[in-house]
Amino acid sequence: MRTFVALPIPAKVLQQIINATVEMRTTIKDGVRWTPPENLHLTLRFLGESNLEQLEKLQDQLGQLQELPAFNLNFTKYGVFPAWKRPSALWLGINKSSDLENLAKTIDSMAINVGYRSNKKPFRPHITLARIKRNPSAATIEQISQTFREKTASPHISSFQACHVVLFQSILSQEGAKYKALQTIELER
Repeated sequence: MRTFVALPIPAKVLQQIINATVEMRTTIKDGVRWTPPENLHLTLRFLGESNLEQLEKLQDQLGQLQELPAFNLNFTKYGVFPAWKRPSALWLGINKSSDLENLAKTIDSMAINVGYRSNKKPFRPHITLARIKRNPSAATIEQISQTFREKTASPHISSFQACHVVLFQSILSQEGAKYKALQTIELER
């Protein structure tokens, strides 16, 4: 089964993200698949395919996260991966605080300890707002670039407290991914 570890977004903040991106969602339609609001999250560690033995070991390890303190997260800006000339994902950035970085590193170490491969990519905290379909037209790229660059100023979205971590299963289908929580770990408040 396909799995990842993430911070869920509180409902109040989720609504603010939806409100802040409604214009983008109506302007940028061709060649873009917007993330359904219920799937918005901050990925801490993508695990990929997991077997039951790995998952059980990881769940034991993740239980130790309850000793870590809850902390606040702030949004920074809108952006794209990998570059403006050939975007594949539209995102909303989150400030990389020492608490957030420590949490991500701890989870990465736990994953490696139970047999997952080392994560080669640097941790870039963000919420994926949309994915861009392969080989978008020049008009789509221009529309994305123009709309997003207008929004590069700090988004007006409230900070929120990261108070629990969730191990999710990602179930892929024709309608898109559905996420199922397998484990929730409360951080110390």
